[in-house]
Amino acid sequence: MANIYQKSRLAPTNLVVKDDYYIMGDRYIRNILVTGLPGEFGLGMLSLYASNQNTKLFMVTQRHKANISKALRKELRSKRKRYSESRDDTVRERLRLEIESLQIFIQETTQNRDKSHNVVMVYSVSASNKKDLDAEVEEFRDQLMGEGFRTVVIHTLQLELMKFTTPIFSDTSIPEVIKDNYGVVTPSTSIAGMFPYTFQTLKDPRGFVYGRELNQSGIVLLNPLLYVQDNKKAVHEKRLNNNIVILGESGSGKTTDSGLFVRFGIREKLGIVWIDPENKNFYLTKKHDGQFINWGTRNSRINPWDLKPLSSEEGEDINPYDTELSIYNSINEFKIMLSLYKKGIPEDVLDKVDDVALLMYEKKGFSYDKSFRDSRNEDFPIQQDFDEAISEIIEAYSRDNTRLKDIELLRDLQRKTQSMLTTDKFYFNGYTTIDRNMVKEGGILSFGTKNLFEKSLELRNALNYMMFRFTWSICLDESILSMFVLDEAHLMLLEGRAAEEVATLYRRSRKYNSLSVLATQEPLDLNSDVLVGGVQMRVHGKAILNNSAYKVLKRMSKDAVGAIRELMELNDTEADRIKNFGLGDGLLCYGERRILMTTLATEKELREIKRGES
Repeated sequence: MANIYQKSRLAPTNLVVKDDYYIMGDRYIRNILVTGLPGEFGLGMLSLYASNQNTKLFMVTQRHKANISKALRKELRSKRKRYSESRDDTVRERLRLEIESLQIFIQETTQNRDKSHNVVMVYSVSASNKKDLDAEVEEFRDQLMGEGFRTVVIHTLQLELMKFTTPIFSDTSIPEVIKDNYGVVTPSTSIAGMFPYTFQTLKDPRGFVYGRELNQSGIVLLNPLLYVQDNKKAVHEKRLNNNIVILGESGSGKTTDSGLFVRFGIREKLGIVWIDPENKNFYLTKKHDGQFINWGTRNSRINPWDLKPLSSEEGEDINPYDTELSIYNSINEFKIMLSLYKKGIPEDVLDKVDDVALLMYEKKGFSYDKSFRDSRNEDFPIQQDFDEAISEIIEAYSRDNTRLKDIELLRDLQRKTQSMLTTDKFYFNGYTTIDRNMVKEGGILSFGTKNLFEKSLELRNALNYMMFRFTWSICLDESILSMFVLDEAHLMLLEGRAAEEVATLYRRSRKYNSLSVLATQEPLDLNSDVLVGGVQMRVHGKAILNNSAYKVLKRMSKDAVGAIRELMELNDTEADRIKNFGLGDGLLCYGERRILMTTLATEKELREIKRGES
């Protein structure tokens, strides 16, 4: 009794009460009463508002005698009647969705045997002066209305409302007839679902500190190699590969995320192949004694006639150093590259590549029964050898009058490839200048492709195709743990065969324990109807997303969010949050789970990542 008596005598000091606000100390405060809740909301909905430093949330709950299921069924009948009477298609569609949602809600409420509660929710908004208070309240109420809340500012009872929702006061002086009308009747499941104190964490074994949960700051320890290092746990959580996609507009924090994943790969001693159209990979590559390839310059070359180890599909058992199959693959790749380099080259001219290449390999000592496993870069034929093989065949055919058509096609092929020996010889004619063993030993091999944008589109597409095939031959090597990184992917995906090559790598990387990271500031590209190699880009975009166990969605525009929703599942709440994320905020989708988070990086990490940008 003494405690109750003491409570009844409590009174705030420095208190000035006005009609629709009051002043306590140096703060201007206005209470907003919630009179209606959103029809749909996500788990922990109130945490979005409770985290505002100028807003405090007060809740009072009491058991209510009302039968919530009965009230909901009455509302359902009303909506069905309005649906049948309406002739407006827009209104009918909205009612249809509301009816479906209400039916599910009634079913869940009945199954859970939910109790009814009267929930009084009051938002207390504060500011340093009256003008700021009015602006803050107006903006906050607009935000609540956009989410589906109904609110009211009660005049003359501001102080009493504060005392009603604050446990230190035992007497509110509010008339019972008014008090009985406060609150919203709500089932217990909904109260639990909206409560702001949801605490999510992600604690992968051997994970790195990637960030913190956005609302309650639970730690996010992520291990992108979980499928390799703890396969049983990864399979249980539907994290069935090591692939990552980072999507977000410029300035959303993508570079920091991709930089943290690269640093993870360095710590794990993965063999890293890193492609960046803006050369931001130079600093970290050099710092960790990697090899930086300034792609598209005279001293950086991949020999198109190198034989590469074969990769196999799951269930296949082939010798990766089968010389015959590797020669056929090399011929096919050269023909694709040549069709990019010389757009419109006739098929019958391309067909002549086969005989010429087979003769060239034979003259260099490669036979089907001999493995090329120990061959060095200098052992493979180069473009000059291909040209000499054409001349040799033409000379042999010149003694046979029935070969005139073949001679004509061979001469056309020689003309089409002549620039590979003259103006573009630095890119095509010579031995490979790149050390692939750098990756096998856990190092970094980086391609900076900034110089390519000064080249013709045809030359750029041909060189990029060779780069991706070279990358593929390294990352799809079962003998090493590798990592493929493509930053600023929007600068490449819609050109040549880049999208097809990346999609293929994402499809097949699981078998080879390869970790892939793709970052782009143009998510719309992934759902584009632009034809890439005769196939709509969205086909490749969907393949990339479907084969990514980890999707990091940073801030995006409304159009970009809409495009991504056509490729993967996002609910309305998630879509709205993505559009309003701050710098560094994101939605991490991993397997079948999702977590709102903020990326965390140390000052040292940020300095290194920013240094790469400069």
